[in-house]
Amino acid sequence: MVAVEGTYFLPDGKVNWDSKAGREWMAWQKEVVDRKCGGTLTFTDNNGARNGQQAGQVAIINASNSRSTENSNALNKKNVVRMFGYPGKGGAIAFSHQIYIPRVAASPKLARAFAREAILARHGQTWSAEKFGKMPTLWSNYDALPKDDPNFAFVRRELSGPSMGQWRYRDGQALRQAYVDNLQKYMTGGQTLDQTVAALKAAQAKLDLTVPGKK
Repeated sequence: MVAVEGTYFLPDGKVNWDSKAGREWMAWQKEVVDRKCGGTLTFTDNNGARNGQQAGQVAIINASNSRSTENSNALNKKNVVRMFGYPGKGGAIAFSHQIYIPRVAASPKLARAFAREAILARHGQTWSAEKFGKMPTLWSNYDALPKDDPNFAFVRRELSGPSMGQWRYRDGQALRQAYVDNLQKYMTGGQTLDQTVAALKAAQAKLDLTVPGKK
């Protein structure tokens, strides 16, 4: 949706489940399964597709950019796994994982200091990128990555824009689960595309879609 339409949001900030590009994407995913050109490994194991490629049993997967570097390393061949984006000039989705500091930590200040000095440091971020394809969250750290790596160059070019982040709703995880559940039902013949879209709209209507820190 982002590649084709530039956004997956409606003007009011909710997810546009009824987008033409979104419908076509879901229909294409089902066609891949129906024609037995792809499986449903990820229905039971989120890392199923990655594991299959690392075992040399899967040629192409639909996944985040990190899999390209991670899987190349697992196969002991530099850049043997190359990525390509969806067709369209609308942009890409850029996201990062959070750093969790338990409320019961003996010293939250020390934990935050460790995050700043170790996790966000140049060595830590470039090591993660080169070993597992987890790209730096600080733009300055990209300068320390190998210049001859085509996957790193691809990511940097995509992040330069246009790009947008993933949703940050308070009930974002519940909405993500509703999407997974309904997409799986659709792809395995449990409901039609129209029923899937209707179910996602209904699920979204029941959730808190406010964003922390915003009024």
